[in-house]
Amino acid sequence: MVIVSEAEEREQAVIWLIAGERREAVSLERIERLVRSPQIVAVPGAPEKIAGVLEYQGELITVYNPCGAENSSSACAAVLRRENGGFEAVLADEVAGGGGIDTVYGGGISGA
Repeated sequence: MVIVSEAEEREQAVIWLIAGERREAVSLERIERLVRSPQIVAVPGAPEKIAGVLEYQGELITVYNPCGAENSSSACAAVLRRENGGFEAVLADEVAGGGGIDTVYGGGISGA
């Protein structure tokens, strides 16, 4: 996942993905969709940071878990556009930010 620097954050709208103690900024332009209560299929033998795969638009995409295997339940998966095409997803307990739209997701707030 590409983390946005403080300078870039001031220049563009970002979404904060909050997972456990981790908080990472992602450009709002990369956010394709937030999937509430994602149905993730585990991949045996996958590295700890890979939660599994998720079906999105008829294809399986990799879902990353920034907290590792010890925290496998999350409020949502943020589906991100890859720079080289396609999608990937990151689990988050909460999603906040979005510049002027000031979005908050998670922590008991429903919807996607």
